[in-house]
Amino acid sequence: MRRSSTALAVRLLTGVVGAIGAMALLGSTAWWGTTFPGFFLMPNRVVPSAGLPGWAAAASGGPLFQHVLLAVDGVPITDAAAGYAQARHHQPGDPVAYTFGHGGALEQRTLPVRTFAPLEYLAIFGAYALTGLAYLLLAAVAGERWGTDAGARALTAFGWAGAVFSFTGMDLYGAGTAFRLHAAAETVLLAACVHLVLVWPQPLTARQPDLTRLPYGLAAAVVLVYQLVLFDPRGYSVLHDLCQGLMVVPTLVLAVRLALADDGTAAHPPALRRLLYATLLGFVAPGVILGTSGFTGGDLPVSMAAWFNFVFPLACIATLRAPALPVA
Repeated sequence: MRRSSTALAVRLLTGVVGAIGAMALLGSTAWWGTTFPGFFLMPNRVVPSAGLPGWAAAASGGPLFQHVLLAVDGVPITDAAAGYAQARHHQPGDPVAYTFGHGGALEQRTLPVRTFAPLEYLAIFGAYALTGLAYLLLAAVAGERWGTDAGARALTAFGWAGAVFSFTGMDLYGAGTAFRLHAAAETVLLAACVHLVLVWPQPLTARQPDLTRLPYGLAAAVVLVYQLVLFDPRGYSVLHDLCQGLMVVPTLVLAVRLALADDGTAAHPPALRRLLYATLLGFVAPGVILGTSGFTGGDLPVSMAAWFNFVFPLACIATLRAPALPVA
């Protein structure tokens, strides 16, 4: 009875995450063809580290990532909706004057209003949706082995966190109703990465059951602080950069473990080498992007990590169906 109740709870949580994704995807369609400033805004008026190379905000005077929008055309801005609305008073191509705050200084920029093109929508929101779906599938597949496999439990938690983080990213630059959930997912995703490295593809330590609780305990404390400072642009940026910067550590550890296990002998199944390649492309590369963005104060757009991040959860699904991998 207990096992069936646990399985039902795992499936229910996966379904809830899927519902979050469906609502976020539906809401993101409002971006298709809309007029926007040429950069995104979060509910706390911070310009997120997300965008495309062709946008003037990234080319004119350097990126605006982690800057705080203070005024548009000299009109003070109190939230993201007001910033977007003020910019939409202009026609596409019209220059608009913006005032930003960053590092205790004011910065003036004049940027043309843009139309959000279909290809731009696919490059950002389509990539987020694809990545979130891949993580959701990982959680669904791994969750079926929750009661019998510690590695599957770690993959399930990792899948949930990755899916929520990706899905809520589709809402983050618009209505922002899932802003608090996104910030929590960002922190829990880091904890889930550490959990995954400790137990998968093979346990790293015999004390794994106790050790795996530690990252989640630390994450809970950070989530609490994060929620308290979420609408304080400076406090938000500090915790955001910290979470992003630390992501590079577990990604590199996992890659090293897999590389050491793959000594090129016939004793190591081909699934291990495929997993290593997928880890480098879909886990390490995005982790390095997130880490670099965090350590540089958000100067690197993290949205491009979604272009290949989906490879890793799909490789994990394939590995769950393969023979057991050797101990690293």
